[in-house]
Amino acid sequence: MAESIIDGLRKTGENPPEYLDWDHLHAHYISGRDIFVSEDKKILKVGCQLKALGIRVMRFGELLRLIEGCAELLSESQIQHTTQIGLTPV
Repeated sequence: MAESIIDGLRKTGENPPEYLDWDHLHAHYISGRDIFVSEDKKILKVGCQLKALGIRVMRFGELLRLIEGCAELLSESQIQHTTQIGLTPV
């Protein structure tokens, strides 16, 4: 996964994300998580390539807007259920 992205960035003279960033992304990938939240410019830059692997990279503000949009779609009973299991509705 990382090698082809790193090679592509190096060919254009850009610095790829650091080793520990790739380790974190790999753990995220094998855990089956869909959204990776980061403000790291290097990770955000490879977001399109990671999306092809099923990882959607977004900034914290983007995630908040996504959650707010989903909360608007929830019915009152769903909001009550999320509160009962310990989640705070937006």
